[in-house]
Amino acid sequence: MLLRLRGWQVTDANVIRYAKAIGMERANKLLYEWQLKGKEIQDKAKYCNTVWVRVGKAAMEG
Repeated sequence: MLLRLRGWQVTDANVIRYAKAIGMERANKLLYEWQLKGKEIQDKAKYCNTVWVRVGKAAMEG
């Protein structure tokens, strides 16, 4: 999964910080959603990190 997240330019720091809270199932769902959007995502690093952090923080809070 780490390699797939790196492919979407999610930073290692964000992966480490939020992976446990997000969990494998939700992480795979995010990767699938990003794959479906594909070329619609113009700035992978900005978009994917923003979504990853938002989902991670939400998972940690609740």
